Amino acid sequence: MYQNFKLKFKSEELKEYFWKAASTANRKDFEKYMKKIEEINPKISDDVETASDWLKKISPEHWARSFFPVHSKCDILVNNLCESFNNYILEARDKPIISMFEWIRTKLMSRLQQKRDGMEKYSGSICPNVIKKINKQQSQARHCFTRWCGGSEFEVDHFLDKFVVDLEKKTCTCGMFQLTGLPCCHACAAIGSKRSKLEDYVDDCYTKSTYLKVYSEIIHVVPGAKDYITTSFEPFKPPHMKKKRGRPKKLRRKGPDELQSTSTRKGLTHTCSKCLKIGHNKESCKNHIHPKSKFFKESIPEEISQGSQAPPMSQEPAGVKFCLKGTNGLSRA
Repeated sequence: MYQNFKLKFKSEELKEYFWKAASTANRKDFEKYMKKIEEINPKISDDVETASDWLKKISPEHWARSFFPVHSKCDILVNNLCESFNNYILEARDKPIISMFEWIRTKLMSRLQQKRDGMEKYSGSICPNVIKKINKQQSQARHCFTRWCGGSEFEVDHFLDKFVVDLEKKTCTCGMFQLTGLPCCHACAAIGSKRSKLEDYVDDCYTKSTYLKVYSEIIHVVPGAKDYITTSFEPFKPPHMKKKRGRPKKLRRKGPDELQSTSTRKGLTHTCSKCLKIGHNKESCKNHIHPKSKFFKESIPEEISQGSQAPPMSQEPAGVKFCLKGTNGLSRA
């Protein structure tokens, strides 16, 4: 969604408040950020679509965290899970359809068993990755100041904001407690002031027992091709494929804002090592060799190079030598 948004609205401020509006779990904050987007990109005329108009055409349940259903206990905004699985099966994507399915089946069959076996050996009641998230929120709770008003309700001051936490209902006005099912930093502060265990306020979907229930089913083994059951149906024939030019692409297309390969040579200028001019290389060079080029000496014929190094020949007649004699002139030897 942001890729399409960015094609039309390229302001850095709009980018900042777009992600703030999408990431916040509080609807009041969502409305505040949407108003900020309207101020940055105001309405000029009815014919021109603003950033706010573009966003309002898409229901916030599809992109804003504050409108996500709380029963799913999921706050994921991006499709990184799909991209991770896409990278996981990258090796099988260029195989024939049956071979590809068999490769994926065997990989997932082994992976599910490894996950199931690893969790059975785990001694805790809450999944280990969830414990890391709770510890991170607990470290942020040191900036919170709590007031207990009785029952299960707490008033929590966090910097310049104030939040209301209900431990019995497992809710917080920040929205993250009920959305994720994990105690936020405000709830962690309230739980700590009550001297209770954080694990008691974690949703059941993060427990070891639920994890094992999810992985209880197995992917059954499949015999070899010789043991396949023969049917009366006509066997499928492969479709007619027209081979395209070039090497088939396996990697996904990256967005314009994503980092490309770190070894890219894009933007570098080519300098010819023969003529020392910019814009081409020695393979396509049609110019004369520059005297300062390393190929200059190699291009000089051997006779010329030897003759240029030899001393000039004397023009004197053979057998005649001259020498100086005093100051009166020359005399024959």
